[in-house]
Amino acid sequence: KATIPITVRQLEAIIRMSESLAKMEMRDDVGVGHVEEALRLFTVSTLDSANKDRATVGLETLSEEEKEELQKAEEQIRRLVPRGGRKNKFQLESMLVQTAGIDERMARRAIHIMLMRNELQERANSTLQRDA
Repeated sequence: KATIPITVRQLEAIIRMSESLAKMEMRDDVGVGHVEEALRLFTVSTLDSANKDRATVGLETLSEEEKEELQKAEEQIRRLVPRGGRKNKFQLESMLVQTAGIDERMARRAIHIMLMRNELQERANSTLQRDA
């Protein structure tokens, strides 16, 4: 898994968000689901906003063949995940590689680009949801 730099202040904010999510459900203890949702909110609100412009960085250096494969990967994702539908991120990557014959790096890049375009949303438990 990739690591991300995080400050103590940000870690404390994630802890407070997790506690708040538990309190909203009238729970005394924080569960794994609360922490995952807090991490998702943190990622969406801070890291993704800081990296918005990175979605298309480097596309100009791709060969025509790579651009076509990237487009094919996006089309396959749209076919595999219907509007409003959900799919586990790792299962989706695996399906793109094994059944559609798409390079693993291109599969990940297509998912990343679609996330940055808000065409896909990352949900809890590594689930991707396509906008309705």
